[in-house]
Amino acid sequence: MFSSKLGRNNLYLVEDLDRYRCIENNIIDLAIGFFNTKLTEEHVIFWALLNCITSIYQEDEAQKNSNKILKEIKLIDIKLEKKYNFFGPFREKESDSKYVRKYDSDGNLTKLCWYEENVLQRKWVNNYNNDSYLTKQIWYDFIENIERKIIYEYNQSGDLIEEIWYTGEGEVEYKYVYRYLQEKIVKVTVYDNKDEIFAKLKYVISKENKLIEASGYNNDDFLVIKFNQKFNKAGKKVETKCFVEEEVRRDRILYKYNDCGNMIEKISYDENDQVRTKIKFAYDSNKNVTEEIYRSEIKGAPEMIGKLAHSKVNVGEEIKITALYEYDQNRNFTKQVIMSFGRLKGIISAKPIGGVYRRLKYY
Repeated sequence: MFSSKLGRNNLYLVEDLDRYRCIENNIIDLAIGFFNTKLTEEHVIFWALLNCITSIYQEDEAQKNSNKILKEIKLIDIKLEKKYNFFGPFREKESDSKYVRKYDSDGNLTKLCWYEENVLQRKWVNNYNNDSYLTKQIWYDFIENIERKIIYEYNQSGDLIEEIWYTGEGEVEYKYVYRYLQEKIVKVTVYDNKDEIFAKLKYVISKENKLIEASGYNNDDFLVIKFNQKFNKAGKKVETKCFVEEEVRRDRILYKYNDCGNMIEKISYDENDQVRTKIKFAYDSNKNVTEEIYRSEIKGAPEMIGKLAHSKVNVGEEIKITALYEYDQNRNFTKQVIMSFGRLKGIISAKPIGGVYRRLKYY
């Protein structure tokens, strides 16, 4: 879902979706219709809240300009051998999994294909209008049957006004209707497959096009979940708060940055303002994350370690995630290897946990 014109660089809330305990074990699967699952009301409204953020916001011009130089990106997983020496080299080989992304001359993603052993698993195809707003997205299965189709409609000002999801058989699955009020307030009504109101969403956007509030209500106007965000003068997010069940605060996250604007620390608090987790970041000259140090302070802390890896962490345990890169002549990385270093009760362990090759084609 990539639409509208407010700037996709503001999608901070979506980046943190795994940080909140209301989404446990990543049970939301975008490949299935959430009205046909056993998800709770809270899960479904949270999913809808995030979906509409990605529909309202689009890639910013800087990101699109960077895409214009690329013709194709292939992401190929690395299989890392588990037998290795702590300070010695580890063995690696390519896995049979890859993702192929293609872009048009305007920097829009037009096709994404996922392969296993060179056999297509899924395909996504995007169509855009003359203003590079997404108008249609089609999801295909491994034999290229249509699984889902999404149609986007805009007003003359370029604002998204309707988003309809169809099944592979062409039946309406659910629908979002957008209304734009004064002071950059967006209200969204979510309809189910019977055209009945299921949820109501509200977004408040600052004058600087930053999302400062996102709220989800059920059809009885009862607040199910809400997020508040604060930004500094440089436009960097410094705080996120999560509320549930009529303003009961659940989580809070604080963000710290260096002079270059890179996030260097993320601290998560529980509903009692007790520190739950701390994550520290380090970067290379290309602004890629090269190191994350994750520490769990209380039982029940989230298992997400930034964007690099998932791992269970015990109370008081500290885990360091290190990413090693290789670059091409355009300073785009072509290889990433992720290493995990753990320390518990003075015992150090280390292992390679993931990696990827990127094969880039340029115009």
